[in-house]
Amino acid sequence: MGSQPAAARSGESREHLQQTMTPRKVSQEVKRGVEKGDGKPKKGGASKWMIRVASIGALLLVSIGGYTILTNNSDSGASKQPSADEQGAGVPKNDTANAQDVNTPQLTKVKTGNDLEGDLLTLENAKKIEVEIKATKGNTNISVGNKVNNVEESYEIKVGEQRKLNADQFIWFRLMKPSNTQIKVNGEEVDTTAQDVPKSYRIQLKK
Repeated sequence: MGSQPAAARSGESREHLQQTMTPRKVSQEVKRGVEKGDGKPKKGGASKWMIRVASIGALLLVSIGGYTILTNNSDSGASKQPSADEQGAGVPKNDTANAQDVNTPQLTKVKTGNDLEGDLLTLENAKKIEVEIKATKGNTNISVGNKVNNVEESYEIKVGEQRKLNADQFIWFRLMKPSNTQIKVNGEEVDTTAQDVPKSYRIQLKK
């Protein structure tokens, strides 16, 4: 008594579920089409009604699909940002450069001497003193000794010729025209520009 048949309740449930799951516009179009012609769509307008409902559903699906694609692209773009480790991957480390600085000979001028004794330069990161003197612009005379003005040997080098001087701790040498030559001490070049008068040099190995 007072209760509806199960079939009726089942029909109402299906109708309620259809209204819940169907988009609002589609539901309105369905009701409008059913209401015409005493609950049955007329033959002449049935096809138009079905096309209209299908079009609205397709528009809704396209809109939802476009939003999903935009959201996925935004998320993927954010996830592709390089991390701190990746950003620093292309930056060279200073470990190698520091190791090279430690092993590379370093020549430093520490004192300016008079004409006879000459400038004093210290050599670091080397086992012995190796001097290369090459005549690049003209001839010059060289005097060499293990003490200041203590000449052990003297000779002339011509353009294109090169002489090598070696010493364990200290060497002194004097050039008659330094601007005609190129001087290197363990690979480090000594400035000889604008030196057209005799000049002496002292090299001291520092350990």
